[in-house]
Amino acid sequence: MEKILSVSKSEATLGFAAKFFLKLFGLTLLFSIVPLIFVNLPLNMFLMNFGSLYIPLIFITNFLAVLLSGALAAKLIFAWGVNGYAFNITKEIAE
Repeated sequence: MEKILSVSKSEATLGFAAKFFLKLFGLTLLFSIVPLIFVNLPLNMFLMNFGSLYIPLIFITNFLAVLLSGALAAKLIFAWGVNGYAFNITKEIAE
């Protein structure tokens, strides 16, 4: 006996991808403003005496702040969805 599955799967379009990217960029920018302020100001005052170590440490901490903000933004977008489409990752078992 054959099983007939009529599941309509929507495909990602360019507009969907663009909206996802814009939401990701916007939320990342929004979430990274506060960490960048609180990373740069105290670290600037603390590392002022270290000279040549200052620039690489500021770059690394800024990169980590933006990366973690982007991860938070992606997690929220995956939880909320885009335009009413929720993200669902499931494993399909072939019978």
